[in-house]
Amino acid sequence: MHDLLRAYASHLATTQESGRDRRAAQQRLFDFYLATAAAAMDVLYPDERSQRPAVDRPATPTPTLTDRESARRWLDTERPNLVAVAACSATHGPPNHAVHLSTILDRYLESGHYADAVDLHTHAHRAARTCGDLTGQGWPLFGLGPASLRLDRYGQAAEHLSLALLRFRQAGDGTGQARALNNLGNVEALRGHCDAAAAYHQQA
Repeated sequence: MHDLLRAYASHLATTQESGRDRRAAQQRLFDFYLATAAAAMDVLYPDERSQRPAVDRPATPTPTLTDRESARRWLDTERPNLVAVAACSATHGPPNHAVHLSTILDRYLESGHYADAVDLHTHAHRAARTCGDLTGQGWPLFGLGPASLRLDRYGQAAEHLSLALLRFRQAGDGTGQARALNNLGNVEALRGHCDAAAAYHQQA
């Protein structure tokens, strides 16, 4: 959107729309992005559907994503907006949109979009901390682990995954614990710490 048009739209929204109408419009927008992202991921990774949070159908129309090409194209096109939605959700609420986007998009972001993964998962972690959601904190931290690893930040990857493991243990999330332990083992193996890697993998 052109900067002048964006400024004009922002001016109209703040001067001619009530706060309630603006919040309702934002909610519809967030719901649209969350639902469409979930639909795209269901097309790309159908076997992992049960590992992602269930998302209600939004009140607004959504694009029809029937094949892998259209699903990936939508995600690639909308990725900057998805990160922006997570940032806005974490800052202004509702925080659950950022947390859900982190879990839903993790596998897609892992496929080469590491800087965006760091941004989105960081926003989601902040949102989960705001509402005291331990499992919600665990999954963004879990996502930050592989993203940091791909950016050659091995120490940060281990720190994120260790904290994710702690949050999953506090929440009693066995699946989260197993996946965090497995990734910690992978990190230690890549660092050449074979005994530590074996210990993590045995625990997983």
